[in-house]
Amino acid sequence: MVALLAFLVPLVEVSLKIGQWLCGPVKNQHGYLFNYISNIGKLRDGVEDLENRRASVQHSVDAAMRNLEVIKPDVLAWMNGVDELKKEADKVLQATTTDSVQKWFWCFCGRFLNIKSRYSRSKKAVKMMEDVKQLQEKYKFTNVSNPPLPVEITDFNHLSYSEGFGSRVSIRTEIMESLKDDAVCVIGVCGMGGVGKTTMAKEVGARAKLEHLFDVIIMVDVTQAPNKNTIQSSISEQLGLKLQEESLLVRAARVSARLKMLTRVLVILDDIWSRLDMEELGIPFGSDRQHHGCKILLTSRSISACNQMRADRIFKIREMPLNEAWLLFERTAKKAFHPDPNLHQVARDIVEECGGLPLAIVTIARALESEKDKSMWDDALQRLRSYDLEGEYASVYSSLEVTYNFLESDEMKHVFLLCCLFPEGHDISIEDLLRLGLGLSLFKKTTGVSEARIRINAFVQKLKNLNLLLDGSDHEQSVKLHDLVRDSALKIASKNKHVFVVKNGDGLTFWPYELTDECCTSISLRCDEMSELPGRLNCPKLELLLLIGGNHPLEFPTGFYEGMTELKVIVLRGMLVQLQSYPVSFEVSSKLRNLSLEYCTFDKTSDISMIGNLVKLETLSFLHSDVKELPEEIGKLSQLKVLDLTGCGDLFNIAPGVLKSLIQLEELYMSGTLVSWPDEQITTCITELNSLSMLTALEIELSIYDLLPHDFIFMRLKRFRICIGFSIESKMFQNMLQVRFPAHWRDGGIEVLFNRTEILHLHGWRLLTNSSLKNPSRSNFLMLRNLKLERCDLSYLTEICQGQNHVVGEITVDEPDHQLTLFENLHDLEIVGCVNLRRVFSLSAPTDFRKLESLKIIGCEMIEEIFLRKKDEKSVVEIQLLNLKSLILEDLPRLTGFCKDVFSFAIPQLLEFRLRNLPKLQSLNQKILSTMQLKVLSVSKMKINEIQNHLLPVSSFVNLRVMSLCYCDDLSSVVLSGLLQKPKDLKVLRIERCHMVEVVFDIDRLIREDHEVLKNLSDLELEHLPAMTHIWNHGPETFVGFQNLTKLSVSSCHKLTYILLPSIATILSHLQELSITECRNLTVILKEEDEHEATQLTSESHELVFPRLKSLELIDLPCLRCFYSSGLHSFIWPLLESVWIDCCKEMMVFTAGTSNTPKLREISINGQNHNMEGDINTDLRWLQQQLNDGNTSDSTFTSSLVE
Repeated sequence: MVALLAFLVPLVEVSLKIGQWLCGPVKNQHGYLFNYISNIGKLRDGVEDLENRRASVQHSVDAAMRNLEVIKPDVLAWMNGVDELKKEADKVLQATTTDSVQKWFWCFCGRFLNIKSRYSRSKKAVKMMEDVKQLQEKYKFTNVSNPPLPVEITDFNHLSYSEGFGSRVSIRTEIMESLKDDAVCVIGVCGMGGVGKTTMAKEVGARAKLEHLFDVIIMVDVTQAPNKNTIQSSISEQLGLKLQEESLLVRAARVSARLKMLTRVLVILDDIWSRLDMEELGIPFGSDRQHHGCKILLTSRSISACNQMRADRIFKIREMPLNEAWLLFERTAKKAFHPDPNLHQVARDIVEECGGLPLAIVTIARALESEKDKSMWDDALQRLRSYDLEGEYASVYSSLEVTYNFLESDEMKHVFLLCCLFPEGHDISIEDLLRLGLGLSLFKKTTGVSEARIRINAFVQKLKNLNLLLDGSDHEQSVKLHDLVRDSALKIASKNKHVFVVKNGDGLTFWPYELTDECCTSISLRCDEMSELPGRLNCPKLELLLLIGGNHPLEFPTGFYEGMTELKVIVLRGMLVQLQSYPVSFEVSSKLRNLSLEYCTFDKTSDISMIGNLVKLETLSFLHSDVKELPEEIGKLSQLKVLDLTGCGDLFNIAPGVLKSLIQLEELYMSGTLVSWPDEQITTCITELNSLSMLTALEIELSIYDLLPHDFIFMRLKRFRICIGFSIESKMFQNMLQVRFPAHWRDGGIEVLFNRTEILHLHGWRLLTNSSLKNPSRSNFLMLRNLKLERCDLSYLTEICQGQNHVVGEITVDEPDHQLTLFENLHDLEIVGCVNLRRVFSLSAPTDFRKLESLKIIGCEMIEEIFLRKKDEKSVVEIQLLNLKSLILEDLPRLTGFCKDVFSFAIPQLLEFRLRNLPKLQSLNQKILSTMQLKVLSVSKMKINEIQNHLLPVSSFVNLRVMSLCYCDDLSSVVLSGLLQKPKDLKVLRIERCHMVEVVFDIDRLIREDHEVLKNLSDLELEHLPAMTHIWNHGPETFVGFQNLTKLSVSSCHKLTYILLPSIATILSHLQELSITECRNLTVILKEEDEHEATQLTSESHELVFPRLKSLELIDLPCLRCFYSSGLHSFIWPLLESVWIDCCKEMMVFTAGTSNTPKLREISINGQNHNMEGDINTDLRWLQQQLNDGNTSDSTFTSSLVE
């Protein structure tokens, strides 16, 4: 029994467990059905609870998004989970609602289906409740968002602004390269207001973003009055950094720490006016510059500000060239003017008035974009011309006014406003500004003219740094004013105490009474078309009067100056002066400090002695006027500081005692005045100058050296241009000494000026035994920039340079133990006709000539090498002339090379290389030229094959812009084609006296793979080519080339019978000047094509157009019959203005076909002008008829033309 129980008990337990296992699912399955209503209710309540919670979360999310906060991913996932669950639950609940209204099917099948669906929905509800509970458990968000991402406050999407604007694309490219350069940390972009600096910075930022150069790009507007807290806040906001601290240093530390977390960051600081302390801002800089991943891009109107910020590279944005300005205007105005040709011309004029300033162009183009009425465009043009920059154009003015207000002193502001007095677009002499300023007593706390000059030069440099002034044509001596800057300055003057009346455009016919009122302080007028001046002007505040005339009689009425009681400066230029009526009032003469009568003609009754009554006068100028004499009354001007007699060639006498009476005279300018005087008179003048203790500036020309006394005032001179035996040609005022020494001369002491001389030209000079320069100091030539030695005995010049070392026939600057730097500022060295010179430099000399830019050696018979190693000199591996840009070697019969003892030379900046008549030149070190980027190459009297094969490698031709070949007897057409294939961008080609050239352009040999031939050539000159039969030969039917040729000149090529073929003429679309002279066998200019090509051309077009040709010269062509003999084509010359025909006796008609010349008004034949009455063919036929009637001589022919 026990055994049976032991067997049954486990069996029963197993059976119970199986039963429980089977009953559980059965019970659950029945539960889904019997608990259907409760399960559905729980699901409905759970979903409703989730909806309420989601609505609460959504409210928080909306609030966060309004603050640009970033929603957390788990919040978004939870909300998406609720949404998905609700969609599924809605299906179940919707089916339940439908089931509750459904009728109960009494049939068994119907009941069975209803039970089945309830079971399914209940089961889904139970499972969904598990998801509901999970979502309810996850609903524990303390906050739904993270702080907002850093805001990119600048829209870096200016990717296409520069496209099409070459002047901008090139700068943008260089800036991008600098950003990629690890050695560059700070980049400056400067330019005048409105020139496009900020736009450029944004575009660079956009490019950098596109190329993924930086992790973060930040842009901050610094402004004229920077607020450091504001700048820090702007940076931190763009970095997503919250700055709650008030301490500037603490904030800076946090900004710096945040920036250092970034591997690559670009900070753009826009509109900087002066130095910013970057450490105070928190930008890694200065001592913290080791964070090379942080780069800074600055924009500023002032180049000084960029330098103060220690910019590694500075890029200056200038005004747009006219073609780019026009393109910008077209883009902005959306070509609104194109349908109307009248608007088109006004638009062109408006763009020219804007002067290439993008701000002005865009502002005006946007204002006119929707205007169709021409009067609105005319009004805009008029306002630009009359500096009326109000309303929609005010931004142009206000941009420049900000810069003006930034100027540091009233003196500088006044100097800037004085620039407006000069004619628009003209150079403004800095010397003129100085003299006007002296007359107006502008320069406070200065003693003498020299200190005032230092002040004016500093002002001008600062104004240029701020881009208010531009460089003039001679750079250091003059400036220019942008037209819109000038207009704005005049407007500024009108708002301040300086009331300017300026009319320097077209000449006035009447005095502008409506402008010259009681308030004006300065008047500048061009009055060359006026017939009279006003009898009396009531201008009690007028201080400056500048009148520009045209040397025609213009009478100054007796009372003209009576109403000008404050007048301090009078400048009359190019006027006929009747000095007897001037001055007329004691009030004027008592205050007048500057009287400048320049380029003036004095009538016969003028009395110069009247000027002696102006006892307060400090500046007196007769520049290039025909004053005859300075009478003794001029000696009463005891306060005179500046006397300018430049170019007074008619001045025959200065009364004795006048010069020595001018005891305050500091500056005297007499170039072109004393040359024709008798020696005794010059000696008297020089003697008086020696007594002027205040004289520090002298400009004088003398015929012979012996006129200077030994004890002349050389030591006192600080500013001088002294020419003996030469004339002063340069307008640039630099301390200059040009002396032609006689064969036997004494030491006149002039050598003491060497250490202050910038330009030194010595002819026939030699060092005397007792010279003061026998043992010179180191500083002798530190100021020297330009040295020309002509026919000098250089065996003695060595002693100047090194004192102890006596080596004959060389220039050397080395001492036994160390090198001198006597010529460290020398830029130009020219040596001419020094027959004893065997070498120019020793091997160690280049360290002394480190700034040398130009080296010219001509006619030195003994030179064998440029550099020569002495026996006691160490050999060197490489000689460096790193700044040399121009090298000219001419007529050196013994020159064999640069230096045989040196392995290589470094002349990386060489742009111009001229070689002439070097018969023994064997080779140039190939490494010299392998790194050169030559732009100009001139070869004369040389064997071109040797140059090509041995002297110049192929790489030296690649970048040529100008090529000149002269007297190269071995230059054949084949060799020439080889040379012309190499330059990629040749613009000027000159070939002269090369006797083997038969064809200049052999198209088949020149053609490239892209079918391009010299597409950038603009100027072609061919002269004395006796073998040349064709300029162009036949080539492929289609090629691209010569489309930019603007000037073609052919002379003395006697085998030529024609110049062009129609197929070539059609591609010369830019040709502007055509000159053909002295070609004896030339019969036509344009020759008919062969039969096949002529037929093809005829089928394509019956017209030949020279769309840009303006000038045509046909001179001394005895066989020329006409321009074109075939009647297949008619000609159109839309811009032809000048036709000059001389000594072309066989020329019967101009062309066989018709010629349309709408702009041609007259032609010149044999030197006589003839007015056009019909077309050019008709007029030439008429002239020929005159000849046929019996006027066969040249003189009669000419006279008939005159009639």
